[in-house]
Amino acid sequence: MEPVRVSLWEYLDEKNGNSTTIADPEDHAARTALCGMFEEESRQDAHDGAEWADFMLADGWQPDGYVREILSLTDEALRHLLSEQFALLGRSAAPGLLAVVRHPGTNAQVRFEAAQAAVWLGETGEAADVLIKAVETDSGLAPATASQLARGRVERAVPVVARALEQCDMRDPVAVTALSDALRELGGRPTEDTLSRIEREAPDWLARTLLQDWRSAPPS
Repeated sequence: MEPVRVSLWEYLDEKNGNSTTIADPEDHAARTALCGMFEEESRQDAHDGAEWADFMLADGWQPDGYVREILSLTDEALRHLLSEQFALLGRSAAPGLLAVVRHPGTNAQVRFEAAQAAVWLGETGEAADVLIKAVETDSGLAPATASQLARGRVERAVPVVARALEQCDMRDPVAVTALSDALRELGGRPTEDTLSRIEREAPDWLARTLLQDWRSAPPS
């Protein structure tokens, strides 16, 4: 069985000589020892602790104890972990992100940020559900979140994005443009009522552009 990598430093810098591996992923004693190492790293330096947390979760280590350690990181370290480190590791980080999303100790903001990162990595299941819920319930988050769902090709978000566009403040060109673009990228189409609202309420220059784009587009 291929050893489990547990040192992000080894992964990023082959010259680092402090790597540690666990040959058997089911070796609970070794995992317990590693968790102790992680806790010590977290106490000494929040950033280093985030790197340990990053790699353990990226390897799919999802027991509650590890996730609780992730959630105990400082806000700065946690944001570094969610915004930078997971993206660096790529698709292999998705199981760890989903563990954070699922964990009952995760607060709403952290769950949302972990879900964003997971969708960015290609997850379209429960992580996408978190973002879809945000589009449904938070008009302030809806435009940017809809754009993330579009980049992640979460096509089942079409009805929610269409409704968000229908209900948004048409006087806000940033929101209207973001929601309209997201809906188009997802393969959806606004209702005629929505287009009528855009025509009546959006700034003239924006209304002209969007109406021309939508009414000249082939049916989806």
